[in-house]
Amino acid sequence: MIHRYIHVPQLDNLIKYLEALIESPPVQQSSGVASLADYNKDYTALLLNCYVKKQKYGQMTALINRATDKKNKPAATIFDVDTAIEVCRQQEKTLEQAIQLAQENQKYRLLVQIFIENKKDYTRALMTIDQQIFNLKEKVDCLQAYGPKLIKESSKSRDKTTVIFTQNSHADIILDLAKDIVRALMDYTTNHG
Repeated sequence: MIHRYIHVPQLDNLIKYLEALIESPPVQQSSGVASLADYNKDYTALLLNCYVKKQKYGQMTALINRATDKKNKPAATIFDVDTAIEVCRQQEKTLEQAIQLAQENQKYRLLVQIFIENKKDYTRALMTIDQQIFNLKEKVDCLQAYGPKLIKESSKSRDKTTVIFTQNSHADIILDLAKDIVRALMDYTTNHG
């Protein structure tokens, strides 16, 4: 059904169809799709890409706000947050929506990834790892994944753009974070067997 609307002149019709699906998702059918989660990812990505192609950024923002509103969120929705973040981070104009979605849904690893890979904002990435990720395993994973990149970038540029980092370089902060995490892991292991 969707294939006949993919052509550019039909995008407005496809958008209406997908918006209706977001509001009232179909009951899981045995149409060869593994699960309703597959629909969620596909429909979310398709709708957001249609908004981008038609430059309907206001509608995109409204959809994201409505779909992630904790108070008025419908019981059943096909909106997939991880997919929405990935789609939004592909375009410069929708990068702020990706950041908003990641923050509101506590997808901090994705948020760190956006700050490093898309925004090149290493200070905010470090602050996110330090101040918003409380799970030690997730913190260690982020430092393992992005620590070398952060150290490399900090050695290239020693700018002190944030008041918090006026005394230390990014590399020093990463090392301090790593030491704190190792101390916390050792303490946890010692006290909890």
